[in-house]
Amino acid sequence: MARTRVTLTGVPHLMRDILSGLLRIDPGIELVEPAEEGEPGATEAPDVVIVFEASERIDAMSMEILYRRPRCRVLAVRADTGEPVLYELRPHRRALGPTTASELVAAVRTAGRRHHF
Repeated sequence: MARTRVTLTGVPHLMRDILSGLLRIDPGIELVEPAEEGEPGATEAPDVVIVFEASERIDAMSMEILYRRPRCRVLAVRADTGEPVLYELRPHRRALGPTTASELVAAVRTAGRRHHF
């Protein structure tokens, strides 16, 4: 069974120690150090990134992580309330039905713009 790779980002030291100890108990979880893509010695991309951030920045920070690593999930903990929120990108499918050539071109144009946040 593959282990879930987890990175802690922006977590205060005391909370990092607590979370690390808690997560290391589970043999299915592997803690990995955060590293920029392409950095020498960088670990594999994490499956889950745990972040602590102020409420007003948590959405933007989580979306930035997902934009860079669309296959991971972000468990964001609001620093002021301690409330966790899970962010993830999900595949979305919309049937277009029978289309004309011009409608197909318009659909491609629209789909090309959707990758921006």
